[in-house]
Amino acid sequence: MLNRHLLSSCLIGAAVLTLNVPVFSQQPTKPLTPVQTAETAKELQPNKIVAIAKATVVRIEPSVGTPGSGVIISTVPEEGKYVVLTAKKLVQDKNATYDIVTPIPLDGKTTKRQKIRISTQQDIEELAGEDLALITFRSNRKYQTAQLIETPEPQECFLSDPKLCNGVYVAGFVNSRLDVKDRVFHITQLRKKEQNGSQTYSNLSPREYDFAGVTGGPVFDDAGRVVTIYNQTPTQQKASSKRKGFSILRNYGRYRIRLQTTPPLLTISLRGRNPFNFTEIIKEKDIETVSK
Repeated sequence: MLNRHLLSSCLIGAAVLTLNVPVFSQQPTKPLTPVQTAETAKELQPNKIVAIAKATVVRIEPSVGTPGSGVIISTVPEEGKYVVLTAKKLVQDKNATYDIVTPIPLDGKTTKRQKIRISTQQDIEELAGEDLALITFRSNRKYQTAQLIETPEPQECFLSDPKLCNGVYVAGFVNSRLDVKDRVFHITQLRKKEQNGSQTYSNLSPREYDFAGVTGGPVFDDAGRVVTIYNQTPTQQKASSKRKGFSILRNYGRYRIRLQTTPPLLTISLRGRNPFNFTEIIKEKDIETVSK
């Protein structure tokens, strides 16, 4: 039986950001239209949401500071480049080095993830006026990209729920409080609280796991699309009042980021009576370090 109360206090301060991109954008070789109208969204079973999250969420590991998460949102296949969206504060230390731990690749030839060093000077781009950053990493493997939604009126979304902006699930890598090297991938269902904003039904113990590692990870709707980026910040309310949504990404055409302008799908018919949780332990032996 899941514990509904363990991590409610761990997720206070989940600020929101919004965004959009294609699920499989590996093929295109010509410039893409920056704004795309999505087809009718279909509610997915929770295990399908897990599959999308496992295929697109990355872990960001700095040499100094707290690890966080991100989500792959686009690719330039002919150059072997992938673009990750995350929270800006995770990658602002220019004196640190950063590694990306990827998902398992799509080709099925290996079950090992890659650990890839990125360049602080060349591979990180902070988005002006937003608590968002884009990270580029290079790989000869094929990875899935997440589909994202730009909320047409982000201010209305933030006012109704400034922490999670109508999301249903949040995914990322929690940080273990124990002295272990294992990475812990976690996805949990969200719940609404009128007084304190959204919190979660996570069944992980806050004594063993720190949810700060989920910062930068995606918040999904019931169709498996990213509606915002999870972000723990003490200045959440101030940041939300300035946020303009993902329209700023239209200025980054070289990354081939496509924005969708459909509303999030928030139906709950396929979710069970108990809140949904999924946790996977990733062993050090299952990660391959790639020399740059």
